[in-house]
Amino acid sequence: MTTHHVRYRMTTLAQHLSTHDGVITLAQARALGVSRHAVQRRLSAGTWVREAEATFRAVDHPRTSRVRVRIAVASVGKSAVLVGSSAAWWHGLTSAFPSKISVATQVKGRHAGA
Repeated sequence: MTTHHVRYRMTTLAQHLSTHDGVITLAQARALGVSRHAVQRRLSAGTWVREAEATFRAVDHPRTSRVRVRIAVASVGKSAVLVGSSAAWWHGLTSAFPSKISVATQVKGRHAGA
């Protein structure tokens, strides 16, 4: 791989982290050309932390309410959507952060920790 390709891939990764409050899934990282080994290096170095199964946060992004919401949605899967008071908060319809983050998906299951 040429230096240009590596630089472009890192710029794309940096852009993703910047526009997603530092949250990225393993699938998103892989789609950007980041190997599993490179993900593990970031975790070992402490530049990323595991927030949920296959969901990570860059440590230079604090764990804000926005980040918690992004983690909740990302950890559920590609078809996940924010619903109810969580969606109202996200879209600025209310200033009250919900006591629980509600996510809907076509896949059955329950996630906690965001």
